[in-house]
Amino acid sequence: MEGYDRYGNISADEYDEYLKRGLLGSLIGKKSNEIIISMLTRIKGKDILELGCGTGRYTQYLCRDNEVICVDINPHLFKLKDKVRIIKGLAEDIEKLVGNRKFDYICSFFMTEYVSKTGIEKIINQCAHILKNEGRIIFTFITPGILGLAYIWGAKLKGIRKYCYTHNEIKKFVEKITWAQIKSKESNDLVLNSGV
Repeated sequence: MEGYDRYGNISADEYDEYLKRGLLGSLIGKKSNEIIISMLTRIKGKDILELGCGTGRYTQYLCRDNEVICVDINPHLFKLKDKVRIIKGLAEDIEKLVGNRKFDYICSFFMTEYVSKTGIEKIINQCAHILKNEGRIIFTFITPGILGLAYIWGAKLKGIRKYCYTHNEIKKFVEKITWAQIKSKESNDLVLNSGV
């Protein structure tokens, strides 16, 4: 996860403010928040793993009616430590971090942009092992449309390496999971993929 360590020395409030003022927060963030929050508020009574939870912007909706565990490389940013267990680590190491535990849902919002293609493949493969039967994977991906490319190049100008993925690349990530069906909801250059 290249570039994510730069958040190691800022506070949770500074991180939230950073997200609001950037391209992601102003153009992509508003619509995607509506889609994500409406989806999350319908999930009840499930065991959930969230990868790259940040400050808990989406975790707050997941933990209302579910058992949630989070994994993040910068757990000091997480604001919900009194409600949710957080494990420090990389998403690429989830099997090692959660052990034999199985989940109904594995979610990740705006984390895949920090992960290389090899890393995404590793994460998806591990998700298949720790997902319960009939479980779901919900990830967001930045795609290479106008807004997605502007976002990626804006980060590059700041010296930050981020990734975007085409719809075909995303489908290939989950092709090895034989039970997976891909359903997508699009918001500008955001794709929400749910393996059902």
